[in-house]
Amino acid sequence: MNLTQSDIAGLYNQGLAQGASPLGLVVALYDTILRDLRRAGDAMARGDIEKRTFELNHALRVIAELENVLNYDQGGDVAQQLKQFYVVTRGMVVDAGIRNSQSALQQLSEIFSTMRQAWYQAEQKMGASSTGKFPAALVAPPQLARPPAPQPPPADTEALPRGNWRA
Repeated sequence: MNLTQSDIAGLYNQGLAQGASPLGLVVALYDTILRDLRRAGDAMARGDIEKRTFELNHALRVIAELENVLNYDQGGDVAQQLKQFYVVTRGMVVDAGIRNSQSALQQLSEIFSTMRQAWYQAEQKMGASSTGKFPAALVAPPQLARPPAPQPPPADTEALPRGNWRA
């Protein structure tokens, strides 16, 4: 599954509309990264460079999106530490792909599993608390540029100009 930024924003908004908490959506993005890393490892084992590259690039896009939703004004040190985490792990993903390293992917999976568990526990505590306040480091949903709406084809294609097209 190839998710674009628009797809991620759509899933985020759909999740909010269906009652998923913002923390639950962060957990879901961590799950996506873990799936991407597993699929990249499987592709590595098969020698499928194209699939490995595709999955690692997708993981990089999701990590970048997690970084993009950080609120540095209200998140303070936590947001800065998460930014550093995302910068470092993006570098590790790139390095694992370049070195074609299964062990590096395993290390990344362990790191992201630990962070996923922390977000999951935070979500569980938030659900149980009476205040329901959301951590300041991730206050806002992703603000992604929406692609322009597709334009319908002209009603009469015969009316389109014809000519000698050259590349």
